[in-house]
Amino acid sequence: MLNGWAGLLKFLKARWLWLYVALLVFSNVVAWRRLPTAPQTPPGAQRFELALPRMTDAGPLAGRHEPYRMSVVSWKAAQAPPLDSVLARAWTSVRDRLGAGPGPRPPIILLHGCPSGGGADFETFAPLLAAAGYDVYAPDLPSSGASGRDAPSYSVAASGRLVLAAMQQLGIPRAHVLGWSQGGGAGLVMASLAPDKVASLTLLASIGTQETEGSGSYFFEHFKYRVGHTLLVALPEVLPHFGLLGSRATRWTLLRPFLDSDLRPMRSLMESLRTPTLILHGRHDFLVPAWGAEEHARRIVPSSLVMLDADHFIPLGPPMGKLEALTDGAAHTLAFIAQHDEPGGPLVRSAAILCPPEAHITKKLGGVEITHGTPWWAIIGLIFAATMVSEDLTTITVGLLIASQSIDWGVGLLGCLIAIFLGDLSLWLLGRILGRRVLSLPFIRGAITEKSLVKWGEVLDKHTGKAVMLSRFLPGTRLPTFVAAGILSRRSHIFFMWVALAAFLWTPFLLAITIIVGPSVLEVFKSVFHGPWAIVAAIIVMFLVLRLVGYETTEMGRDRLKADLRRFITPEFWPAWIFYLPFVPGFLWMALRRGLMTFSCANPGVPAGGGLIGESKSELLQGLERGGARDHVLPHILVRGGVPAEERAARALAAVAGTPELGGYPVILKPDQGFRGYGVKLARNEDDVIEYFRVMTRDVIVQRYHPGPGELGVLWARVPRDQGPVDSWPGEVFSATGKDFPFVTGDGKHTLELLIWNHPRLRMQADVFTTRMSDRLDSVPAAGERVSLGIAGNHCQGTKFYDAMPAITPALAERIDAIARSYRGAGGGALDFGRFDLRFTSPEELARGAGFAIVELNGTSSESTSMYDPAKSVWWTYGLLYRHWARLFRIGAARRRQGARPMSLGALVAAWRAHRRNRPGPLVSD
Repeated sequence: MLNGWAGLLKFLKARWLWLYVALLVFSNVVAWRRLPTAPQTPPGAQRFELALPRMTDAGPLAGRHEPYRMSVVSWKAAQAPPLDSVLARAWTSVRDRLGAGPGPRPPIILLHGCPSGGGADFETFAPLLAAAGYDVYAPDLPSSGASGRDAPSYSVAASGRLVLAAMQQLGIPRAHVLGWSQGGGAGLVMASLAPDKVASLTLLASIGTQETEGSGSYFFEHFKYRVGHTLLVALPEVLPHFGLLGSRATRWTLLRPFLDSDLRPMRSLMESLRTPTLILHGRHDFLVPAWGAEEHARRIVPSSLVMLDADHFIPLGPPMGKLEALTDGAAHTLAFIAQHDEPGGPLVRSAAILCPPEAHITKKLGGVEITHGTPWWAIIGLIFAATMVSEDLTTITVGLLIASQSIDWGVGLLGCLIAIFLGDLSLWLLGRILGRRVLSLPFIRGAITEKSLVKWGEVLDKHTGKAVMLSRFLPGTRLPTFVAAGILSRRSHIFFMWVALAAFLWTPFLLAITIIVGPSVLEVFKSVFHGPWAIVAAIIVMFLVLRLVGYETTEMGRDRLKADLRRFITPEFWPAWIFYLPFVPGFLWMALRRGLMTFSCANPGVPAGGGLIGESKSELLQGLERGGARDHVLPHILVRGGVPAEERAARALAAVAGTPELGGYPVILKPDQGFRGYGVKLARNEDDVIEYFRVMTRDVIVQRYHPGPGELGVLWARVPRDQGPVDSWPGEVFSATGKDFPFVTGDGKHTLELLIWNHPRLRMQADVFTTRMSDRLDSVPAAGERVSLGIAGNHCQGTKFYDAMPAITPALAERIDAIARSYRGAGGGALDFGRFDLRFTSPEELARGAGFAIVELNGTSSESTSMYDPAKSVWWTYGLLYRHWARLFRIGAARRRQGARPMSLGALVAAWRAHRRNRPGPLVSD
C-alpha cells in the first residue's frame, strides 16, 4: 500500500505532468478565444433562414419544441454567364454542348455531403445551373454551414424530411434534386417519401446501399465511426491543440451524420424507386467506389449511369477539382434534368461509360479471390493467415488492395493491426510458454543464445519502448526482442503497451505510404510487365522502399543497409544456393558425361558417399591415426549420444580430467557430424561442458584445443592417370586456404556492437558476431584493445579466407601427401580427395612440414575454400570451382570402373534430411 502511495506521489511531482497540465489549460483558453467564423455567402448568391419542424428519421419530433433553424443559399436563374473567369470558361463549355437557353423551369435543390461547408460548397457548380435558367437552392444540412447544430438527428432520413419541409414552406411544388456524396442519401429519401415532388434525382458521387459503404457491414461501419469519435472527438480534448483541430462540437458534427444514418433500407428503397435518376460518378472516386455507382444503377430501374474521368470532387472545380470534371458534370446534369422539367418525361435506362475501368491491381490475398461481397471478418482472417508468411509483404498487398478499392480501408487497417499484434503476441507466448526450451528451436537458436538473455533483460528493463519501436524498423530484430521478452517475462504490461503503440503507429504508416505511392509504382511496371508480374514487381519495390526507410532511421540500420547493398555485388557473401547457381550448367555437363552421383565413388575408405554428408569426423581422424599420422592429429575422444545429458557430461568431464593428452581446459566440443562450424564450443570450465550437453544430444567430439594462432585449410587430391589402379595415383595439394580470424580494435568511445557494424567487412556477417558476443555488445573496449570475435575457422562463422597456395612449400606438400596416402578407413579403404584443417603456431615450422596439428578431415563434400578470397576475380573463383569438381568426378569415375558403387540420390536426400532434422546446439560457434 505504501509503495502504491509513494508511486502516486512521485507521479504527481513529475515536472512533465505539470508542464502538460499547463499546456492543456493554455490550449483550452486559446481554443475558447478562437471563435468560429460565420459561413460566407458566395458571390451572386443570397442566404436566408427557414424555421422548420424538428425532424427525426420517422418524422417531426413529437411535442412542442422550438423550430429548427435551417440556413439556405440560393441562386436566381440568370440571363448571362457568370463573370468569374473559371465559371465563364465552364459556362461556355456547358452552353456550347447544350444549346439551351433560360426559361421557366422547376428549381434545383442541391444537397451537400459531409464533412462540408454547407450549401456554399456549390459556389462554382450552382451558377452554371442558374445560368441555364434554373433557380437553385442549396440548404445547409444539420451538420454544416449556418444551420443549427441542435437537430434531433443528423441522418440522411431526417435530412431528407427537413428538405421536403423546406420545399413546402418555400412553396415549391416540384423540384429537381441533386445529392452529392452523403447528400445523395437524403435525395433518395425525398424521392421515396414524395415522388410527386421530385422531378428528377441526380446522385452525384453519391452513397447508396449499405453493401457499397466501406466494408458493406452496418455494424463494422458504425464500429469505425465509434473509433473515429474516440480519436477525433474525445482524444483531442486531452491534447493541447490550441484550437487548430476546431471545437469539440465542430469535430462531432463531422462524424454524427454517419453515426445517425442507417443505409440498410436503401437497397429496397432503390429497387422500388420510380423517379428518373441520373447516377453521375467519377471512375477515380476514392471515397465512394465506382463499382458502387454501377451497383446502384443496377438496382434503380429508371436510371442513367454516366461514368466520368473524375474523382469525388466533381462540383468543386479548380483548385480542389478539375475544370473538365466540373463542366462535364454540369452538362450531363442539365441535359438530364431538362428532359424532366415537365412531368411524364421519358424513363430511360442507359449507361455512358466515358471512363472504362482499369485492370484491377489485384483481387487476391494469399491466393484467395476477394469479391465485393466477401464478409469483412473473412478478409481479416485472410490477412492474419497471410501475415504468418510475411507481415510487411501482406501489409503492402493490403495497401494496394485498398488503393484499388478491392478492400475497405477500415477492414484492411483493422486486419493488419489484429494480425500484427497477434503475431507479436504469438512470439511472446512462444517464449513465455516454452521458456528457455525455445532456444533449441531451429529458427530461434540462430537469433538468441542463453548468454544473450542477460543483454536482452537489461535492454527490456531500461529501454523497453526503444527496443519495441526499433524492432518495427530494423529487420531481424523483432523475433529476438519478443521471444526474449516472453522468456524473461519482465514488465509485461509496459512491454505490451509499447507493442500496441508500435503497431498503431507502424501499420497506418505502412498502409498510407503504400496507398499513396503504390498505384504510381504499379503504373510504372504496367508499361514493362503484363498481368500479375506488374503486381509482383510493384510489391517487391514497395517492400524494398519501406525497408530502406526502416534502415535509415538508425546508425545501425544504415550500416545494415550498406551490408545488404554490398552483398549483392560480393560473391563471397552470397547464400550458397546463389553462389553455386552459375556453376549448375558445368555440374550438369559433368553429371551427363559420367553419371549424376559418380563423384561419390571417390574415397572408398570414407562412408556416406566418401564423406558427402553425415560422415563421422572422429572416424576420419581415426583413419589418419591408423595410417601412422597420430602425432599430427589433435587428441580427442568421442562421447556417444542417446543417453541423458548428465551422463554424457560426466563422461566428458572425466575424460578432460583423466586424459592428459587433452591438455585440460579449455577444450573444443563439437558434433561428430558437423557442418560449417555448427555447434563448435570452446569450453573453458566444467560449467561450459555441462551447459553444452544440455542442448547437444548427438555424438560429440571432445578435442584438445590448439591456440594457433594460425590455421590453414589444405585440399589434397589424387592426380588422375589414364592407367593403373586409383590407389597408385600420386597426390598433390590442389588448393590451400589461409584464414584471418575476425577481431575489432576498441577506440574507448563506441560499444562493441557499433564497432562491429561500423567495420566495412565485419558488418557483412554482423548477425553472426552479435549473436556470438551477445553478452558483451554493450561494453566499450578501451582504445587499442583487441577483441577477438571468433575461433572457428569457417567462412560462415566470420573467418576471412584467402588463397594460400604460395605458402605451400615442397616440404609441406610432401608431408601432406604422405599423411593423405597413408589414410586407412575402417575397412581398409583409401583416401582420394579431402581437405585437412591444420592449426599451427609458427609459419616457419609449417613451411618445413612440421609444427602443425590436424583439427579435422573432410571428404567429398570438401570445398576449395580459397574460392572465397575477396581479392580474386569472379573468373578465378568459378574456374577453381570447375576444376575442383572436374577432378572429383574424374576420380569417382575411375573408382566406379573398378567396381565402386555410387551413393544413390535417394540416399543422399535421406542423409541430408537426417542431418538437418532436429539439429540441436547453437548454429553460431564460439
